Amino acid sequence: RRKSEFNLPSWVPDLTNADERSAVPLMHITYIGCSWSAAGTSAAELGLNHADQILISKGLRLSRIQSVGEKEYRGSSDDFQNGIPSLLSWFSFCTVIKAPTSALVELFCRAVFFDSLIAKYFLKYATPLELMRKILAAIVRLAEEVCPEKKIDPQMVALKAEYNVSKMWAEAWISQICVVIRGRRLFISASHLVGLGPEAVEEGDIICILLGCSVPVILRPKDGHYIFLGEACVPNYMQGKAMEELAEGKFQLESF
Repeated sequence: RRKSEFNLPSWVPDLTNADERSAVPLMHITYIGCSWSAAGTSAAELGLNHADQILISKGLRLSRIQSVGEKEYRGSSDDFQNGIPSLLSWFSFCTVIKAPTSALVELFCRAVFFDSLIAKYFLKYATPLELMRKILAAIVRLAEEVCPEKKIDPQMVALKAEYNVSKMWAEAWISQICVVIRGRRLFISASHLVGLGPEAVEEGDIICILLGCSVPVILRPKDGHYIFLGEACVPNYMQGKAMEELAEGKFQLESF
């Protein structure tokens, strides 16, 4: 975040420092019935170094960020002129993990919605993936109108051919995505996890799940401690999977 007159440590929210570029708080992008529990039912284990204003928390290191998507989106929920190019770029960015189209569509949609799609949205569809495929088709539908010069990944073009998406339907769904992605950035980890984190995220930052925390967080190693950058969405790790893998010995608890 930008510097402010209060010189607060990174883990203390500074609400005086928000502007039109700031990410929308998580409480404003969730729906009734949506909740996360990345750390399962664990309780936070915290300490405080008063002299250095350093908060010490136990958790696990999920992965290291290996690459980040373009940082280019600014605007409101209906700013499709900027939002659509970002989404096109980010989907192409995701294709480096060489997964089947169905897996890419699911990972991408869950990330850009911050894994907040709930069961009621899937009721009209045979599977959740069908709705996600239609949402990708909606992105292409709007892209052809607002940025026809932009290159579109062939997998997205193929999805557009499968669905007859109205402009109104497309705008309704893409505006929800644009609210979520403002001030955020897509990333891929060294273990090929796809996620959405704070705009400041860079290669070498680490994805952690802190005990007692409902969502993963991004930390940046610096001078023997860590800078807290913000919350992250990592599909498949939003509902306690990491704690199960911790019990299986895949991860170890560390102090951050």
